[in-house]
Amino acid sequence: MTTKPPELPYSLESERALVGACLIDPDAVLYLPDLQPADFFNRTLGRAFETIRAMSADGVDVDVISVAAQAAPASDKETEWQGLLIDLLAETPSSAHATTYAETIRDRAERRHMIRVSQAVAKAAYDLKVPAAETHAAAEAMILDARPVSKTDVAPISTAVLDFGLELASRKTSQTAPGLSSGFVDLDKKLGGLQAGQKTIVAARPGMGKTAMITGTVIANAIERGKRVLWFSLEMTSEQVIGRLVANLARVSMEDLRRPWELDGSQNGRISGALKEINAAPLLLDVSESLTVGDVRARATVAAARHGTIDLIVVDHFGLMVPDGYSRDRHDIVLGNMSRHLTATAKQTGAALLLAVQLSRGVEQRGDKRPMLSDLRDSGRLEENAYQVIGLFRESAYDTSAPANLAEALVLKNRDGRLGPTTLHWQPEFAAFRNAQVQEISL
Repeated sequence: MTTKPPELPYSLESERALVGACLIDPDAVLYLPDLQPADFFNRTLGRAFETIRAMSADGVDVDVISVAAQAAPASDKETEWQGLLIDLLAETPSSAHATTYAETIRDRAERRHMIRVSQAVAKAAYDLKVPAAETHAAAEAMILDARPVSKTDVAPISTAVLDFGLELASRKTSQTAPGLSSGFVDLDKKLGGLQAGQKTIVAARPGMGKTAMITGTVIANAIERGKRVLWFSLEMTSEQVIGRLVANLARVSMEDLRRPWELDGSQNGRISGALKEINAAPLLLDVSESLTVGDVRARATVAAARHGTIDLIVVDHFGLMVPDGYSRDRHDIVLGNMSRHLTATAKQTGAALLLAVQLSRGVEQRGDKRPMLSDLRDSGRLEENAYQVIGLFRESAYDTSAPANLAEALVLKNRDGRLGPTTLHWQPEFAAFRNAQVQEISL
């Protein structure tokens, strides 16, 4: 005995009542920008809604006869349409609840879409020719696409001017710059902060301190300022990440942390305090290997749903990510596409994105080995859609006679600020950068 599948969810009553309400007050349709004709389960009623909306937008008088003439697929069907519209007018007492009817229609449409997506996911899971990892990524993408998309109303420029003025006044009172802190005073002055929905790249050759700089940024935001940070560490284990954080916060060397039986009371106390700070921070950690852009997008969305808005997404590092699927394109083109999709992820989530990028050996073939913006072009033209690019350089990595603690953070690209070098203090024993100056600005 076969079981009849459940009927798809819809509300015929709401669909009929909404069209009736729009006939009573045609302007009501203009206040329902998120509702689309395709959201109607009954295609005839969806066609009626579409016709009324188009006529209202064009300033054409809306009545039963004119709507029937526009909506009927053929002239011999106009009488039937007129009868339907008259019935809808008779059934609907007023237009007062048009918004409620529209919300119900939209709710049922979203549910039907989720059901179709679930069926597609199930079908994909049955296809044993496709690797499970690819199927999982595709399923996550389909589920994310099923989420309702809110639309931003068109607004006069005066609204944006007012918002800007209020934001400026707020910043003046609080004496804070926009964006998130990089964790370093002079760098913040140049950058103006890491901006929401934008991508900042930290680029360097291996061993220059990309992870150290990222660690400092994470500490400045998650631990010191209570910002929610999602850290994707493709290179380190969770224990290694915690070790980096503890060494930075407690000022206990990485070497000493590997020999805990030799720690003194002061060190143990600082480590305990650091662990408490880390434990209390709104820091989310993902140490998965071989992440795709789809993975980052999906996990960031899920993390935001479970834990709240994500302020900063960190990826360390880009070179260890893999494409979402097989591509015949050149490697640099694939990397460029991945970078653009990561930028889109930042915009979609509203989080600032900090991306560590390893530069090629070409940097070391020239006399001045400081990173340049052009070095990123060999890595998929990553600089093109970056909001800010920071290059790290330590002369002592190439010349043992150079000051061991001197480091430079070179602002190579900055859409809304200054370019140029910033001096940092490098502490290799803690795998950490420090401010070259003591004073701080609030971000």
